[in-house]
Parts: sequence; structure tokens; C-alpha cells
Amino acid sequence: MIRLTPVPLYTSFQEVYEMVQVLKKIMDGRLYESYENKRGIIA
Repeated sequence: MIRLTPVPLYTSFQEVYEMVQVLKKIMDGRLYESYENKRGIIA
């Protein structure tokens, strides 16, 4: 799960566009598969 929360007053269209392009690159290239799916305890 990825949570993104742009702040309208501080986030430009260009920044949102760049973020979407980075996410697209990660998803298209399946780059997320190179990371271990292991999390520590969060309390």
C-alpha cells in the first residue's frame, strides 16, 4: 500500500506529474519486486 497526500497549497501540478511518472516507472518495471516484503513491529 502506498499513501500519498498532496497538500494543495504547496504541491504544484509539475510535482504531482513527476510523482506519477516515478510511480509509473516503478510499476511498469516491477521494481517493487526487488525489495523484501518484510516489516518490523510498529507499535
